[in-house]
Amino acid sequence: GDIRTADVIENAFANDICDFVFIGKSCVVEPHFVRLLQEGRDREIHPCIGCYVCASDQLATGAHCYCSGNGAMACESHFDLPPAEKVKKVVVVGGGPSGIEAAKVLKRRGHDVTIIAEPGRGFVELVENDLEQTPEADRAVAAAMAGMLARGADQIVLGCTHYPFLTPVLERVVAGRGVAIVDPSP
Repeated sequence: GDIRTADVIENAFANDICDFVFIGKSCVVEPHFVRLLQEGRDREIHPCIGCYVCASDQLATGAHCYCSGNGAMACESHFDLPPAEKVKKVVVVGGGPSGIEAAKVLKRRGHDVTIIAEPGRGFVELVENDLEQTPEADRAVAAAMAGMLARGADQIVLGCTHYPFLTPVLERVVAGRGVAIVDPSP
C-alpha cells in the first residue's frame, strides 16, 4: 500500500517483491498516473502527499470524497480550461498542495510556470510577531522576490501560507514593474 512514485513500483518489480501493484490514493490525486508512467512522463505525475483527506472525510461522514492535492477530483468535467489568451511567465510561490494545483492549472492553460518551493526567509516570524508593516518586512520581501523578478515573472501566485499576510509589502516591491500578485485564498 501507499505507492506514490514510479520508483517504488519499478523497485518492487525489479526485486521480485510482487507480481502486481495496486495504486489507490495516487490515482485519486493524479487520475492519469498509469498512462503517464507508460508514456515515460513520470516527472509530470502530481504526487499524493498522504494527507488521507480522500479517505478520512468520506469514511467518517459518507460525504463526497475530496483530495487536498486535486481540487477537481471526481469533478474534472466541470473544469474544462480554455487556453490562455496571452501566455504569461508565472512564478508560483510554495510547493504545497495549493501551489502545485495552481501550477498544474496554469500549465494546462499554456502559461510558462515556475514553482519556487523555498519559503520566504523570516516570513513566519514577521507575520507571527505582527511585523508586516516594518522596514524589516520590506527588506525580507524584497530579498525573497529578487529571484522571482529576475525570472521575468508577469504574475506571482501566492501558494504559501504566510505570503498573503505580506501582500501590501509584495505589492510595494513589484510596483511599476507590471507584475501582478495573485492571492488564490480570498
